[in-house]
Amino acid sequence: MSPKIHEVEVTVNVVPKPKQAFIKSIIPVSFFVISLIVFLLIGNLNDQQIEQRAAPAQTQFAQNYEATQTQIEQATQTQIAQATQTQIAQATIAQAVQTTLIAQQGQPQLPFPNYTISLNYDQTVEQMIKAGKYDWFNDDVTSQHFSSNEKGQAEILVYLISFNRYISSEDAIKELDRQGLRPATLKELLALGVAQPDLQRSNPIVALGSMWPDSSGDVGVPYLSGDESNRSLSLRWWSGDWNSSWQFAAVRK
Repeated sequence: MSPKIHEVEVTVNVVPKPKQAFIKSIIPVSFFVISLIVFLLIGNLNDQQIEQRAAPAQTQFAQNYEATQTQIEQATQTQIAQATQTQIAQATIAQAVQTTLIAQQGQPQLPFPNYTISLNYDQTVEQMIKAGKYDWFNDDVTSQHFSSNEKGQAEILVYLISFNRYISSEDAIKELDRQGLRPATLKELLALGVAQPDLQRSNPIVALGSMWPDSSGDVGVPYLSGDESNRSLSLRWWSGDWNSSWQFAAVRK
């Protein structure tokens, strides 16, 4: 009797070693880290390249900007110089015309700065103050306080006299009289302020030909003054001396 043979199926599960499993698990992570490092390095290099390429353009822009600013400043200075030369030429021509007019009238030329102005004596003091566009004016300078019999229209020559010393109002009028001049009136002073608004910025200009006695008996006379930023019309007392900075507006008798 033959023996029976039984077949037995055996399944063997091979468990990987722990070390091999760890290595396989970190391979994807390592690849990601390496890729990230490479990406950052490439990005850093690109930034440096961009900066290196942009630097010359920035330098060129700065140089062009500075050159443009220099050209603008030079052009501005040239325009100012040309305008100044034009003003000087116009003043020279005006002076020559005035000299010619004086010679034609048979009057001797006086060695003082002078300005030809057109004047309408029929205007009120208030109208002339408004035309002068003063930044400030004394409220007592009015037609009521400075009444006048002056009438009509005229073209006059206004002289500005400086005595370069202290002088009283009375003595100033005497000196003007020796030159064949009389002190300008308020309206003549205001007309000068309209025609030559910048004259008063350097030195005050007084007109001794118009006076206003206030309620206390003090006598005020009108004058123009100012500086680079403003122009004003004020009053000063007749009494007392005038220092060398003052200019006295005068016209021919």
